[in-house]
Amino acid sequence: MRLFNNYRAFLGKELMENLRTKKFLVMICVFLSFAMTSPLLTRFMGEFLAFMLPGEDEMAMAMANAMGTPTWVDSYIQIYGNLGQIGAITVLLLFMGIILREKRSGTADLVFTKGLQPSAFVLAKFTMAGILILITVIASVLIGYIYTLVLFEYGGNLGHVFLGGLVFGVFMLMMLAIIMLCSAIARSTAISAVLGFFAFFFFIVLSAIPVIGVFTPGTLMAGSPIEITLGHTPDRFIIAFISTILITVLSLLAATKVTATRQM
Repeated sequence: MRLFNNYRAFLGKELMENLRTKKFLVMICVFLSFAMTSPLLTRFMGEFLAFMLPGEDEMAMAMANAMGTPTWVDSYIQIYGNLGQIGAITVLLLFMGIILREKRSGTADLVFTKGLQPSAFVLAKFTMAGILILITVIASVLIGYIYTLVLFEYGGNLGHVFLGGLVFGVFMLMMLAIIMLCSAIARSTAISAVLGFFAFFFFIVLSAIPVIGVFTPGTLMAGSPIEITLGHTPDRFIIAFISTILITVLSLLAATKVTATRQM
């Protein structure tokens, strides 16, 4: 009971810290801005190019023909393309010192002497940051749905859109767990950021490998959410989803082990 009370109190501390440091505000501003601008760019990019380039320009005509008439599907491709890259990098930059900062300030030592175990310490941080990330992701996807609906007169099935956002959110939670592990291992914020960037681009490259890619968590960054939004079940989706959950759990366990070891 005491452990649970300490865990709950630390959750409150994490919430206040995230609000005080404006991490949640920064994150939701970045995500929402791309959720709003992506459908707009998709819908009006052709008109923008036609306005900027002369009508007789062969390159302008070739680009316009290649783009074709944008659809609501293109809107979601643009949304997840932007959120999957800029969104993940934003989360990495905001949380790259999530454990390291506590060590340097001495807060970690203090809460451990009060009875909070390293496992509860890591889980509390992951829980609060994960909740804020999921809120941001779902809000952004729903905003994207509204903009797509207005601009293209159809935004897809709302239930499928919501499920696609949840799948993307699972990928973001995996990235958060990896970032926490990097922060636990690293001796500086810069090293933590480098490790996080390496992990992020590793999953992007891995997902692009033929045959193997469909089994990897990187497919949950854009491909799977788009397919689910369209009402389809991606090939090998269950395997990719399970591997993502497994990596998340293993990263949290490793972060807990490292944190506990360095407190001895």
